Amino acid sequence: MSDLGDCAKLIELARDNVARAARGLEGARNARAVELLGKLDDAQAFAERLKFVAIGDLRADEAVDAAVQCHPARGAR
Repeated sequence: MSDLGDCAKLIELARDNVARAARGLEGARNARAVELLGKLDDAQAFAERLKFVAIGDLRADEAVDAAVQCHPARGAR
């Protein structure tokens, strides 16, 4: 999970660098930098959603494992 958190942080760092660079650009180059900012925003949101879903999946797996261990049959079928 920490790797996904690191991805979001690195994307944020890249976004900050592009935003700084965009301030020094004009015309089409500025427009491309702004376009890249949008893509980085999307990537950051995707990374955060993926982390949230992965954490939920881990919790669900742990809950199922705990329920199986508590069941008298201990998961036997």
